[in-house]
Amino acid sequence: EIETAGASLPLDIRLSVEERNAGVHELAVALGSTEPDPRPVVGLFAHATGAKCFPPEWWRELVDTLRTQSPAIQLIEFLPDDGHSRLAGAVRGTYTPDLRMLGAKLAATSLFVIADGGILHLADAAGARVLALFRTTSPAQYGPRCPGSQALAATDEPAAAVAARISALALGRAGGRPP
Repeated sequence: EIETAGASLPLDIRLSVEERNAGVHELAVALGSTEPDPRPVVGLFAHATGAKCFPPEWWRELVDTLRTQSPAIQLIEFLPDDGHSRLAGAVRGTYTPDLRMLGAKLAATSLFVIADGGILHLADAAGARVLALFRTTSPAQYGPRCPGSQALAATDEPAAAVAARISALALGRAGGRPP
């Protein structure tokens, strides 16, 4: 784990209150409700390019482990530009082409889990709490800056270990930070 929050000035896309509220509403709808649910929501972005990408089997193991270890956590996949799930539909998905609305929906999650990539930085700038997974690039250099976010050098990190970290962060237990 590498703490990067506060390492430099935080990113901020300055979402308005209205945009943030719309993000909360849109996330609730994507999860199948008209009202926000008090249970933690963990957003997953399983797409990355080249060596930054974790294999589909790793993500499926992560989802299965989270469902077993922390059934109270709601999972949602944020779909990439092509609109196709990388988790083979194992969890509900949401696709938003508008970057400000995407940022608002990311900020509405309890925790957003992503491999190194551009959406990581959008989530960070929107104020989302991020667990960033790094395989090839420097977590200290490219990790999220938002307080409460973490960067994890996860080159050979088993999915079960990352699932335990996610559970701790999303549920506010020891090993993570309270939401």
